[in-house]
Amino acid sequence: MIDLLQSAEKMGKRGIIKFTNTTLFLICARGEGDVQMWSNLPVGDIFSDYRIESNSSNNTIALEVSITPLVQALRSASSKGNDHREAAEVTLKLSKKGKEAALCMDIKTQTRDGKQVNVTHDIHVVASLWLFNRV
Repeated sequence: MIDLLQSAEKMGKRGIIKFTNTTLFLICARGEGDVQMWSNLPVGDIFSDYRIESNSSNNTIALEVSITPLVQALRSASSKGNDHREAAEVTLKLSKKGKEAALCMDIKTQTRDGKQVNVTHDIHVVASLWLFNRV
């Protein structure tokens, strides 16, 4: 997942992530209607435990997100480039921070000497009905 997002990061600063019952989509556009990247991954390839709950009729969540903060958050869950082991558990939740939507990533990991570390990243996202109908 992080490799895919790093490729998307090189194409543009923002993208759309769409979660469905079975598939995660990543869509990046250079400009209005100019799609540069359209990828889909089965959720079973990314998540060991996955549950989606949406008020939409097709149980779908589509979010516009800045890719760089998402990549940075995923890097902190990875053992590459930090002083931690691979994260034992990563939980993603869509929540509200004040009046804005955020994708909250809670990471439970250990340092190399065995100390428990909990890291939380709040990534600003835009969720709208327009996105649900467009992608």
